[in-house]
Amino acid sequence: MSKVVKNGRSKKYAIDGKKLAKALEKKGLVPRELSTALAFHPGYLSKCIRTNTIGEHAIGMLMNYGIAPSKYDAEILAKEKTVGDIFDSLPEETKEEVYSEVEEAIEEAEKAPVEKALEEPGVVKIELTLDMVKLKAIVKQAVKEAYEEL
Repeated sequence: MSKVVKNGRSKKYAIDGKKLAKALEKKGLVPRELSTALAFHPGYLSKCIRTNTIGEHAIGMLMNYGIAPSKYDAEILAKEKTVGDIFDSLPEETKEEVYSEVEEAIEEAEKAPVEKALEEPGVVKIELTLDMVKLKAIVKQAVKEAYEEL
């Protein structure tokens, strides 16, 4: 499975919260006290137990206490890909094709006569015309290539 990043801090793992609670209890550790000892918010491990998720950093720190990830069934959560993620993973030449099409549309719109919006004085309307068939073909091919790389 793939890594998931939350808040840009740590990969998140799915766990069995009940097993984590038992592992802590076996070692004589109190979640609130251990959270504080690990430099987390006092309720961090209790939240992990309740939500069945834990950060990668916390897993490493728990290992220092002899609590292995296997004891509470830690597994990486799959990251849901967004359109932005897929676009970012595309080859640069594909991105450039998309940007080029958009730039052409903007240039054409700037050449077109403009009309002022009657509702908002001082606002200028610009109409863009994109060759959607061409743009869709570029994006479709790029997404197909990105999907094949997965």
